[in-house]
Amino acid sequence: MPLPPLPIPSDASSPPLAAEDAASASTPVRKARRTGLTDRKLDGWAIQRLKKPVDLSDTTVRGLVARVHPSGSRSFFLRWRSGGEFKRVRLDAATVEEARQKAVTAKAAIAIGRDPRVAA
Repeated sequence: MPLPPLPIPSDASSPPLAAEDAASASTPVRKARRTGLTDRKLDGWAIQRLKKPVDLSDTTVRGLVARVHPSGSRSFFLRWRSGGEFKRVRLDAATVEEARQKAVTAKAAIAIGRDPRVAA
């Protein structure tokens, strides 16, 4: 049985940029959207003709962000706040499940006071 077609999100429903996003206009990334990440959803974003990268935040693992680039490639990051500033580490993962596992491992390192950006 074939899978039903994937709904492609439209940019028309995107909220306008907030004042804080306008201040950081030098970074060409759109404001993050919160969704339950799946590989299929990321593939749906990858086939669109994007003009700039799109960040999609996961609702399952807090802080996990998938970035879909205009070329169709994707990368995963873990964002967290420490000492009042946001920090970010790139996760080497090919799938959403793999990224979630690595994000949980990195969050465990953060919880015990280690910086996951520094190789152990």
